[in-house]
Amino acid sequence: MLFFALLLKVTWILAADGGHHWTYEGPHGQDHWPTSYPECGGDAQSPINIQTDSVIFDPDLPAVQPHGYDQLGTEPLDLHNNGHTVQLSLPPTLHLGGLPRKYTAAQLHLHWGQRGSLEGSEHQINSEATAAELHVVHYDSQSYSSLSEAAQKPQGLAVLGILIEVGETENPAYDHILSRLHEIRYKDQKTSVPPFSVRELFPQQLEQFFRYNGSLTTPPCYQSVLWTVFNRRAQISMGQLEKLQETLSSTEEDPSEPLVQNYRVPQPLNQRTIFASFIQAGPLYTTGEMLGLGVGILAGCLCLLLAVYFIAQKIRRLVTPMNHCSPFQEEAAGKQEKCGFHLCSGYHRGVNSVSRCCRCLPLLLPGSLSEGCRHWTTSCRQARVLLGNPLYTPGTPALQEGLSLWPSKLWMRRFPVLMLGWKKLRINCHLSPHTAMFSPLDIRCSFFFSSRKKGLLLGF
Repeated sequence: MLFFALLLKVTWILAADGGHHWTYEGPHGQDHWPTSYPECGGDAQSPINIQTDSVIFDPDLPAVQPHGYDQLGTEPLDLHNNGHTVQLSLPPTLHLGGLPRKYTAAQLHLHWGQRGSLEGSEHQINSEATAAELHVVHYDSQSYSSLSEAAQKPQGLAVLGILIEVGETENPAYDHILSRLHEIRYKDQKTSVPPFSVRELFPQQLEQFFRYNGSLTTPPCYQSVLWTVFNRRAQISMGQLEKLQETLSSTEEDPSEPLVQNYRVPQPLNQRTIFASFIQAGPLYTTGEMLGLGVGILAGCLCLLLAVYFIAQKIRRLVTPMNHCSPFQEEAAGKQEKCGFHLCSGYHRGVNSVSRCCRCLPLLLPGSLSEGCRHWTTSCRQARVLLGNPLYTPGTPALQEGLSLWPSKLWMRRFPVLMLGWKKLRINCHLSPHTAMFSPLDIRCSFFFSSRKKGLLLGF
């Protein structure tokens, strides 16, 4: 009888049916709780939305140790519909370790949403709610003699919050409660539940949890709760969730009012600190960083495309067909019939001027020389290899088929020739001292195209 009286006292405190009527919605809903229960408007209310990027890792937080929860017990447990939730009494042999003081179990209850809804938990993690939530209520039995006394004292209560999500299979542990809901369909109805292992209602791993100071989530909203919200979740099947959402009524008789959406919305955190027993494995990048990374990748791809475009344009200019000349070359062609020293001197000195001049030859020379110009253009490309060859040694005799090198009258030298010569082309060249203002050497060559002879002076 003493235990039953204590249970009634607990129900009065947590459900607050003593003199005031309250609901979750309507004129007596949670927005109006502070009117009748001033502490519901306090600055340390529960539940809260746990933002994992704002929690503080505390390596000194000891693991929660539930003692006696895996024992079946000898006495049946009372299951009660109090009009606000379904509540299961717990024997005083269950208590928690790992907390500042010894906290003895008193009862557990559930919170859930509307029919068909997958959002019914009170606590949220990163603004994400789950289908339901289990609260296991304990009081500081080391300092206080009863739950009612401890409920009004700082950290007089310790509540475990277990988020419940929908899985593919049924959870046999929750069936101990859900299978008997039809026996307590209406408010104030009670039934007995055979003893079972309460520990099976919890997630398998309890090492990861959040800890903060808060309040009861129902009137009178005493700010006396040391909350432990587990990061791991329990699972029930969709059929079990539907049974929870569709069976109970918040009224004593027909017409019945469905007992649904019995959760309080998250309350402001204010200046409170949330501690975590584990290090958060958050995303590698924030939303802003991901956006910046995406913009950077897009800009990089654009720059790469532009680089490829300009390289392609450069290559296209380098391989311009022989019948294409620059405006400067066309202007020079009007002043001079053949591609001579004056035309080449308008470009960069060196081997490149040979190929640039050669590309213009078909437009500058008469039609009968066009065939020879094509051979000469090919030879020019080979001449670039010749004149830039590091193996060149003055005085080394080297003659190849189709090419004759004759010594200058003033400076007799011979130099090697690499792959320069065509059967239809004969080139006679000689070196002379510096006579041009653009280069230390002049190479004077005579070209023979099908018995026709033309002279060309190239400046280097």
